[in-house]
Amino acid sequence: MEDYFKNLQYISSNDECLENYTDSLSTPNKIPKVFYHYTSIEAFKGIINNKKLWLTNSKYFNDPSEVDYGFNYISKQIPKQFKNNQYLKDSFNTWKSSFDANLEHRYVCCFSKNYDYLPLWSMYTGNKGLCIEFERNDKQLEKFKTVKYDISELEARLNNIASNIMSFFPDEKQIIREQMDTPFEDIDIAPSLISQLQNQVDNWLGIYLHNIYLQFKCKAYEYENEIRLILSKDDLKSLNAVTQDRFKGNTLISYAELDFTNFLQIKSVCLAPGCNGLKLKEDLIFYLRERNLCNSKGYKNGTEFVKESTIPFRNF
Repeated sequence: MEDYFKNLQYISSNDECLENYTDSLSTPNKIPKVFYHYTSIEAFKGIINNKKLWLTNSKYFNDPSEVDYGFNYISKQIPKQFKNNQYLKDSFNTWKSSFDANLEHRYVCCFSKNYDYLPLWSMYTGNKGLCIEFERNDKQLEKFKTVKYDISELEARLNNIASNIMSFFPDEKQIIREQMDTPFEDIDIAPSLISQLQNQVDNWLGIYLHNIYLQFKCKAYEYENEIRLILSKDDLKSLNAVTQDRFKGNTLISYAELDFTNFLQIKSVCLAPGCNGLKLKEDLIFYLRERNLCNSKGYKNGTEFVKESTIPFRNF
């Protein structure tokens, strides 16, 4: 039993190992090889010049209901699932009470599966920005999550959470029974093992819930077809990313700058429909050519690098 707890403690103290296991309890996370990031021209210049992406602290999403959506549903459903399991009830209450504090430990960058898509042009660029085509490799792949818009998928994940997580832990009676085979003076070890068990459940459940609540969004946003890069503070530290603060209006927002070149490559850029017919494409090609990202015709390795939207659009 002691060897069992040593292994359990190792897994629970190792964030990567723990997240990999809790991810395995979830539905498959299929991430396409190519996806897109809609942004302003100024933000694009920063991405190109610094080779870094900004990840926003999840407490400061543009739409605060994004966080509330998954959290509120989990808060409603989990007590029903855990009513017969005191370990999980206590762990969930611990997670819920520290939810706001834990939000500060998640940083997010958003992408979409949709290319040259008018609703996204309008929402994120005002029809005058850029869409960056990224191609990923397999590094950091587990940190990319496909956003779900069907609440039944969240319900399915929660339905078996108690049995899934508890299947990895011994039963309290089992612990006590095994301790009864030890010398009498060592029987008082059982309560400490039970306490360890509660701590492990706290860790596992916390990671599991943090891995799913940011993956769900109201169905009204399904058109975004979103992919999220979600990193913890420990992830950022291991990737040498720097966290900083900036003002947006009257709000001080925490964000992280992450060098993406180790796991993402820019394949092309597309100008918004509001930029079609303007001199901007010529200027952009010149800007990118100076940085050896394309030739004088806007091509790279024989493939068009600088593109224009195919969506008809009239500038007023």
